[in-house]
Amino acid sequence: MKLLYKYEKYGVEVTEKGTILIGHPDYLPELWRLVEIFPKLNNTEIEILEKECEIEIPKVIKNS
Repeated sequence: MKLLYKYEKYGVEVTEKGTILIGHPDYLPELWRLVEIFPKLNNTEIEILEKECEIEIPKVIKNS
């Protein structure tokens, strides 16, 4: 995680949903960032993802 924060000199923003946006150098369009860290999915969101993608996510990942 420390490695990702080397871009914080370009700015860090946290959205209302908890996504961490790191780095916005001048050469990127306004809404783009070098790094985006998304918040953890809850069980309901994981179940929806499994259903929509027709896959089963391993329990090890679900419970982490």
